[in-house]
Amino acid sequence: MGPRRRPPTLACYLEALVGMRLVIELHCDTIVRGVLTAVGDGLDLQLESASIAPLQGPTRAAEYLYLRGSRVRYVHTPPNLNPREAITAAAKRRTSALADHAAQQGKHTPAMPKGGH
Repeated sequence: MGPRRRPPTLACYLEALVGMRLVIELHCDTIVRGVLTAVGDGLDLQLESASIAPLQGPTRAAEYLYLRGSRVRYVHTPPNLNPREAITAAAKRRTSALADHAAQQGKHTPAMPKGGH
C-alpha cells in the first residue's frame, strides 16, 4: 500500500479570501464578521476589525479574532466573487512574493507550481 494521501481541502480557496470582509457562522450559532487576515493549519482563521454576534446577547467588537477551524460551520463569501479567479490571483501573489523573497536572499526564482496554484 502506498503513502496515504491527505484529503483535499478548501484551504487554497480560503487563502484566496485573505483581505476580504467575510461573514462566518460558527457551530454555536454565532455570527462573526471581519476582515480575513490569515488562514492557518486546520483551516483556523484570523480576522481583524471583527464583530461577534451570538444568537442571544449583545454584539461585541474585537480588533483581532482567532477562530479554530473546527468551530466554523460556514463561510459566506462575497456574491460577486469568482472562486477560480480568486484562487488564480492568490497563487500569482504567492509566487510573486516567493520570487521577491528569493531575489532579496540572492537565490534563484522558484518555478510556479504545476496547475498554477
